[in-house]
Amino acid sequence: MSGVDKLDFGGDLVWVLESRFRVGDPYGKEGTAFGSRDTYIGYKGGFGFARFGKMDNAYKNIYKNIAPSVEGTMNDSSSYMGSSSMLRRLGDRQGSVIFYETPNLSGFGAQASYTIGDQTDKHNAVDYNIGAFYKNDMFNIGAAYSLKDDQTSNYKTSNIKAAASDVGADIVGYLVGANVKFVGVGLGASWERVIRDDGKVSRDQDTYA
Repeated sequence: MSGVDKLDFGGDLVWVLESRFRVGDPYGKEGTAFGSRDTYIGYKGGFGFARFGKMDNAYKNIYKNIAPSVEGTMNDSSSYMGSSSMLRRLGDRQGSVIFYETPNLSGFGAQASYTIGDQTDKHNAVDYNIGAFYKNDMFNIGAAYSLKDDQTSNYKTSNIKAAASDVGADIVGYLVGANVKFVGVGLGASWERVIRDDGKVSRDQDTYA
């Protein structure tokens, strides 16, 4: 469900409530849940689109504007072509996300998000994501940055977990890409570097697609 309400002072109030429902799973064994997908409220006006709730962070959401030919079926973790994403693996649907998206500025655009994350007396596991792009009918180019503070993951997987603040762990991602489309055929290329620092060892992983 979603809706748009015109406000008297200008702009739109936008709300979205998405839930996953699996046909053929009457007992909910596959995780059917109310509000389990994009669920947020926001304001859209001349300055852009600001929203808060559960949604893809900016590192994930912006990639479709950078290299749409790669982001489609090739980089979709739910597609038949693979079981996990090749790129923007620090991008995810998260809860408690504060998201801002600029209006279209003659093809230029930017997005930023802050995820409040898991905060305790031992850690402050928050996410910062930002990116910018340019696109027209034939060409896309852009870059994105992600920082996951007080978080760590095994370099062999993308499973991320919180780490104590005094450990000094974080995960940083840099992503650059471009896309060309001509006569209905798209070709995209991207480079991503993920730096995983567990407080003792820092490992770099480069991915090309």
